[in-house]
Amino acid sequence: MARKRSTARLPLDTSAVVHQLHGHTLQQAAAREALGSAEVLVPVFVRMEYLRGVILNLIEMWCLIRESVTGKGVRNR
Repeated sequence: MARKRSTARLPLDTSAVVHQLHGHTLQQAAAREALGSAEVLVPVFVRMEYLRGVILNLIEMWCLIRESVTGKGVRNR
């Protein structure tokens, strides 16, 4: 016999995950309030979108650091 779940189940989208993890404290508080005691579900697609964003940001940061260290793209006066 399956037991019933007493809490609601809410799937989150990518923007909700980003606000919850990296948002301003007011955004994080609003997300917590909106979720309440519900069980949060994060679909695989949302996880992959989130990871893709993190990876792209790391690659961009690496390129900027490399450019600033090597001086490429910066004119010497």
